Amino acid sequence: MSMGRTTEFLERIHKEKDRVWFTVVLKENDRLIGEAGLLRMFHPWRTTDFTLIIGEKDCWGKGYGTEAALLLLDYAFGYLNFHRVSIGVVGFNKRALQFYEKVGFKKEGVQRDGY
Repeated sequence: MSMGRTTEFLERIHKEKDRVWFTVVLKENDRLIGEAGLLRMFHPWRTTDFTLIIGEKDCWGKGYGTEAALLLLDYAFGYLNFHRVSIGVVGFNKRALQFYEKVGFKKEGVQRDGY
């Protein structure tokens, strides 16, 4: 994505009330390594969907995703007072399935033909 399109995207989502978006940045050198957010926030039901991407493969397995996930979940439950945070993961992504269980998500069902 070009810098211009990125700026337009960020300006647009900054105004939206049904999602929040954050960047995941390393403290020691301000390196951008990923993004995280809450999507389809529906305040009357206190529900939202969760997304997290650590895009820099050399940063995988170092705890950055876990820290980002726990911070975002604390924000969703503690600050926004949501009762439910959902995530969808394709079944063959074993690494993601293990990760989301580690940070507290529970498997509720399997969508067999969704992907």
